[in-house]
Amino acid sequence: MLGMDTVAARLLVHIICLISTALENKTLRSLEGKPKSVLLVVFYEAHVQDYERSLEDVVALGILSCQERQQVCVLTADKAESIEADFVLLDLCQTKSPDLMYDRRRLRIAMTRARQAEAIFMRRSVFAGSEIVPVKMPNGQVRGIFGQIHSDVKRFGGVEIE
Repeated sequence: MLGMDTVAARLLVHIICLISTALENKTLRSLEGKPKSVLLVVFYEAHVQDYERSLEDVVALGILSCQERQQVCVLTADKAESIEADFVLLDLCQTKSPDLMYDRRRLRIAMTRARQAEAIFMRRSVFAGSEIVPVKMPNGQVRGIFGQIHSDVKRFGGVEIE
């Protein structure tokens, strides 16, 4: 986990646990009649490598089986363009600056890969003031999509780790 801060390292552990839970969950089924699939989307290749190493460690510890590990794919948003999965985890936390996420195409790709369920992890300090990708609210107010996601998560009782 090179270069990860404490919050990012805790998040990684949390995400690995979610992957394990998703694979064990009997109510989450593949829509294609195959073993259910999990896609972890990140924005930097270095984070792909961090997650890949961590997943291999989790297999070595016996937390995930080799078969379960094969059901998990870790990709950057750019490489995930034509990939879908039953359950998608989108990690927007592991960056101090949201520069890559300001690209609407990348963000749209990252947020539309799930066939059934998606969990988005983001760091409030990076996105709360962002007005990139403006969204018109029902009350006519225009907000940045990242600020809106944060507000919705807070309103609907999402989990905050920070």
